[in-house]
Amino acid sequence: MEEKNEEIKIFQKKNEIRKHNSLIRCDNKLTALQRKSFNILIKNSIEQIKEDGLKRYYTLNLAEYKENIGYSKNDKNNVDIRDSIKELVNKSLEWNLDKFGNGTVAPMLGGFEIKNGILTWSLSPFLEDKILKDGFTILKLKILTSLDSTYSIALYELLQQWKKRKWVKFELKEFKKLMGIKEEQYKRMELFKRKVLLIAINEINEKTDLKVYYDDIKMGTKITDFKFTFNVLSINEIRERDKKLKELENYIKIYGVNIGKKYNIDGWHTLTKYGLKYRGKINMNFIESVDYILKLKEEKLLKEEDIKDKKDIIV
Repeated sequence: MEEKNEEIKIFQKKNEIRKHNSLIRCDNKLTALQRKSFNILIKNSIEQIKEDGLKRYYTLNLAEYKENIGYSKNDKNNVDIRDSIKELVNKSLEWNLDKFGNGTVAPMLGGFEIKNGILTWSLSPFLEDKILKDGFTILKLKILTSLDSTYSIALYELLQQWKKRKWVKFELKEFKKLMGIKEEQYKRMELFKRKVLLIAINEINEKTDLKVYYDDIKMGTKITDFKFTFNVLSINEIRERDKKLKELENYIKIYGVNIGKKYNIDGWHTLTKYGLKYRGKINMNFIESVDYILKLKEEKLLKEEDIKDKKDIIV
């Protein structure tokens, strides 16, 4: 292992995570809770290294851990926390592996203890060395902990690496690994998109500061790559997005999953005749579709009978 460069300065704000790019791109088959736990422990390890230098053990008040991860402070049941962190001890990180047998492998955690309301853990020296190096991405803790899907967390972290360029392309096999998916899982593309890709994109679009789009790249009829393009939303754009999400919540309270009935539109399909490109279950995109249809109606470009005509609804 290389000696540490003592002159490296560690920059990390209170609500940010300074995560090395190689850790983001590791092939980790983790649950959402495990991803969040690892991020919180890495963040707090770095904070304590900044203050006191390298330590044998790092500590965090369990109430603060719960607050960061989105748990109730009054939740007395620590079994699920213990079990999720336990899995981090059993999993490894790998980087710079090559065909000649070179590379680095380290456990995500060296070990941990929960006792008297304090969470204590240790890191492998290899991992400590990695988190001190350059080549990192700054991530927002609040955004990461708001995401429910492990795929959303993984994709959001990957996209943040390309924040300046605002696009990135992944070969399909590589992308599945980065999402933590085994080779034998989701072999049917329709299932992969429905269970992984669209879940991640929709949640990122609804909860983060990014607006993400994707394109299939094909060789013949076979998808070989995914290209992601995204915009970083301004504060005003986030407010407008959140306003529409609030509308969606209100619609769902009244109409449940059949809120499309309010406008005589089948929300589970795509009304392609009038330029609506969204396909999938009702979410924020449905609200945008409704706004578009109402505008057409106001401008007399869409008649009531057009909406009711099932021949215009494309499955």
